[in-house]
This record gives sequence, structure tokens and C-alpha cells, in this order.
Amino acid sequence: MKCNIIKLDDKAKINNLLNIIEKRKKYVSNLEKKLYNERKKIRDFKEKLFKLCKHNWVPDRSYNNYDHTPYYCTICGLDN
Repeated sequence: MKCNIIKLDDKAKINNLLNIIEKRKKYVSNLEKKLYNERKKIRDFKEKLFKLCKHNWVPDRSYNNYDHTPYYCTICGLDN
């Protein structure tokens, strides 16, 4: 029967790596929150632009999508 004994040096390395992983997870989570906030700002600005512009919607034929023809505004560039 083999006994699983971890050397103290290896245990310290394991703990160090676990700490690094946790810090990276928190860092990624913070970046995701920042991205969410920036995307929300973009949505808010698009909403303001949509309300402000007197749109001139024209079909956008560049997609070659036969199920649904997308439109874009020639004034502000929004698409729908």
C-alpha cells in the first residue's frame, strides 16, 4: 500500500498555484463586469440615437439573406 505523503515544498507550491488561480478568476470576473457595463453604455447610447434621429431606413442587400431583409438608416447608420 502506497502512502500519499506530500512534501512540504510541494504543498507550498500547490497552495501558491491555488492562490494564483483564485486571483486570476477574480481578475476575469472584474473584466467581465467592466465589459457588461461598457456594453450597457453602448446600448443606452444607441437607444438615445434611435430616439433622436429622423431615420431613413433602406434595405441592406449586402447580406444576401432571403429570410429577412435587414435595414439600415442612411442618416445615422443604425441597423435593425
